[in-house]
Amino acid sequence: MDAYVDGSGDEGFSFGRPEIHVATHSESSRFYVVAVVLVIHLEPIKPRLDELKGQFSMDPSTELKFSSLSPKQRYATLAAMDCFDFEVHAIVVEKRRVTSPSLRQDGIKFRQFFCKQILATERTPLSNSGVVIDRQDGNAANEAAFKEYLSRELRVRPQAGSRISSIELAESHEDYMLQAADLCAGAIRWRYERRSPEYHRFGLRPNQKRVAIPVITLVARRDCFCVAYPAQAPD
Repeated sequence: MDAYVDGSGDEGFSFGRPEIHVATHSESSRFYVVAVVLVIHLEPIKPRLDELKGQFSMDPSTELKFSSLSPKQRYATLAAMDCFDFEVHAIVVEKRRVTSPSLRQDGIKFRQFFCKQILATERTPLSNSGVVIDRQDGNAANEAAFKEYLSRELRVRPQAGSRISSIELAESHEDYMLQAADLCAGAIRWRYERRSPEYHRFGLRPNQKRVAIPVITLVARRDCFCVAYPAQAPD
């Protein structure tokens, strides 16, 4: 079973100070979500998402991205995805509880640390899985360091008995399953960030079969210490 990983939210900490968040010139997100989509049969998904692009009058090469879709398009896409056999495992980070200076000051370390947490937990059922992660940085040196860090920390081995056999970084606009991971991560974060229950109807909620959001308390490791957990979601 292969795994596709994408995040939602930003790595900034400029809460209430929009002028400081240079990347977006807006206030930082309160939550950061990393979603892992596990799927066995990929074949039916691409044709269905292509069909949706036609319904949305989109160019076939357009990426289906949660932040770029209208609410109506989000609902239609998630409803279509709900017909397929896949699982979503996610970690929800309430960023105000992140105390590590290293994580607060370095967006790359922040992202790789929480990618590691969701992939390392035994609650994410990986077995000899290939992991594909959305390429976001665009800097070859940073991407190589990101991949090397995860490969080392997660003990990636191309052999029987390994939880993870390989890690690859890919462009989400070329990979439909990374787009699916983005949509799931966005819907889960929307649930917390906007206190919005709309996506319940698609199964994107804690404690249901489709989505498993682990409660994880992280301990001090080297210079990193923080607590990541799903804060109480609104009813």
